[in-house]
Amino acid sequence: MVTMPRPSRLIHAAARIAAAAVIVAAAQALPLGGLSDPLGPSAVRADATCTGWSSRDTPPATIRVLRTTGDAAGSVAVVPFRDYVNVVMAAEWGPDNPTEALKAGAVAVKEYAWYRAMVWRGKTANDGSCYDVVDSTIDQVYAPETHPPVGALTAVVDATWGITLRKSGLMFPTHYESGADVACAANADGQRLFQVSAMQCAQDGMRALAILDAYYGPGLEILGTSPGDPSPASAVTSSPSPGPSASPALPRPTLTLKADARVVTWGAPVRLTAQLAPPGAMAARARALVLQRSIDGVAWTTVAHLATDAEGAASHVERPATNAYYRTAFDGARDLGPAASPAVRVLVRRLALLQPGDGSTAVHVPRGTAVTFTTLVRPVHGSIAPGPVAYRLSRLVGGAWVPVRSWTITADAAGRAHLRVTFPSKGSWMVRAMALGTPTNANSAWSPGRRYEVP
Repeated sequence: MVTMPRPSRLIHAAARIAAAAVIVAAAQALPLGGLSDPLGPSAVRADATCTGWSSRDTPPATIRVLRTTGDAAGSVAVVPFRDYVNVVMAAEWGPDNPTEALKAGAVAVKEYAWYRAMVWRGKTANDGSCYDVVDSTIDQVYAPETHPPVGALTAVVDATWGITLRKSGLMFPTHYESGADVACAANADGQRLFQVSAMQCAQDGMRALAILDAYYGPGLEILGTSPGDPSPASAVTSSPSPGPSASPALPRPTLTLKADARVVTWGAPVRLTAQLAPPGAMAARARALVLQRSIDGVAWTTVAHLATDAEGAASHVERPATNAYYRTAFDGARDLGPAASPAVRVLVRRLALLQPGDGSTAVHVPRGTAVTFTTLVRPVHGSIAPGPVAYRLSRLVGGAWVPVRSWTITADAAGRAHLRVTFPSKGSWMVRAMALGTPTNANSAWSPGRRYEVP
């Protein structure tokens, strides 16, 4: 279970929607209004600044925070920047959550504040003092009186301090919010880090850099790494070493890779499309690309050799059995330097087939009847463990299905989990199953319910 740090709240939406949000047990919807920044494109504008910071390479030393509560309400506090990030992390993220998700959150908190220290929205306090951020959900919650820094969270801030994010070479406001309780990155929109599903990403074994890419990509540039993190292609800006036919002095193309689905169910296809864009009017046709796959973002294997069409595009269809990274590389040619695409993460949901019954009709049974349910889980082969299966028994109460009891059963080597359920009293009952996430695969969806009527 995800540890929830405090009650739910909505992101404030007016002329802007700020980044701040907390992880919630019952996530609420984002108000209408979109994520457009009030200053237009997410470009850093040195002519509109309060703190006066202009470096995109080094975070500011301080940040100006408008206090809205307590004895300091209405004043502007000049806060050491790292102290501000540590306090926000204590208020916005729960220290008992998975470390890799917290690392991604620490980057988002820092980058949002850094961006606001560089791009001023023209706001001032009653005394005329300018400020970069508000200490509330308008921006990020800064409340040192009630949420002092937490050791476990300052550790992830320290570990990720050297990481910074760009899009098209520019900083951007790294919005984040609680989001729905769905599979890892299932709600990713390229603009926000959704905390609840990001926790699922971490539980599925995804590292922090991959989580950032899954939510803020495509087109995310991640500069720097944190200690112990692998360096997938999405996290670095390097390219393959030039081959004998390429020279470092040659012009370099841009290379991207897109997946038509970032979350698929086991057995479903995913189309991966590479796009090579040589500079100027150089030919894009008939360029040789290599498509690679990795489980951990470190060790890569070749899955296909591709050739680009007249527009520089090439595609390949995969049916992945496990979560995987994909990237494509161009080794260079006599007239063109090499390039590598950012990595794309594809999550593969497990499949859970619940028997008996087809789920379309209710089965009438006497009170006290016991039924053995079997869940067939896929994939199961080689190094892919069958993993646990969650069962849920619900009862119809006042027109709503209310959970009564749940079980977790480990599937056998053949991928079958068995549970015997006794229907103890009259009423409408339903049994459902879900294959829980493992280090290699995301959790399945809940199976269709098996309904039983006890007269």
